[in-house]
Amino acid sequence: MMTSSQSTHEIEIGDTLESVARTFGLSGWQGLYFAPTNTAFRDRYPSPWRIPIGAVISLPASTEEQRFALTERTRLLDLVRRSAMRIGREQALALAADSPAATPPLARMTRRVADTTLDAIQLLKAADGGSSLSNWALARDAARRWPLSGQPECASLLSLLARAAESVCWGIPEQTAQAWCDAANPSFWGKSLVMLLGRREQRMDLDATLPALRIAQQAAVSRTLQQIDSLHGGVVTELGRLARTIECSVPAEGRAEQ
Repeated sequence: MMTSSQSTHEIEIGDTLESVARTFGLSGWQGLYFAPTNTAFRDRYPSPWRIPIGAVISLPASTEEQRFALTERTRLLDLVRRSAMRIGREQALALAADSPAATPPLARMTRRVADTTLDAIQLLKAADGGSSLSNWALARDAARRWPLSGQPECASLLSLLARAAESVCWGIPEQTAQAWCDAANPSFWGKSLVMLLGRREQRMDLDATLPALRIAQQAAVSRTLQQIDSLHGGVVTELGRLARTIECSVPAEGRAEQ
């Protein structure tokens, strides 16, 4: 068992960031992981849900450091939520018919889905390098430049989007973000669209597919917002815990004078 006088902790079997925070009397996992002292740690391990055994994390030296981290985290999550809502609205428009009897043209819909999905990937995943970053750049360039003259081109673009989302550490728990953005994920909201686009020998029936796609997209956005709200609620809880810790550390006479 490590003592609270230590400034670092090596992740052991069974450890989570929350359990480490509890062990050392910290506000919680977000105050620990997002503390300024762990900037290099976050660069090396950009997903808090994928911390390997043996990784060494620094312990915040003060309640002020934790409070600063949590305040900045609140601002970031507020920004992410607003951006996610905007992207969700744009995705919904990409699947919307121009009139109750109309079906969006395949090329227009695919391009708008590609644009908003790339925005969502950029928003919801942490910084990463290597092939995943290269694939994201390729997909972004393809979405801007490729002529989507037919079903095969649309299928190729969505396939590239799937590769852009693979092997990337996500900024919120992976399943929710992947369900929104990653066409390789079984629960991807546009899975039916990708499957239909892959059947190049068949004519795509968007009239039959779009209603299901709209429902799936709305559900995926809702799950994403719920996860962001859960993270935000966790920050609020940690701030409350931190306030109680500070209050308990002030002598009674000091509190009376305040």
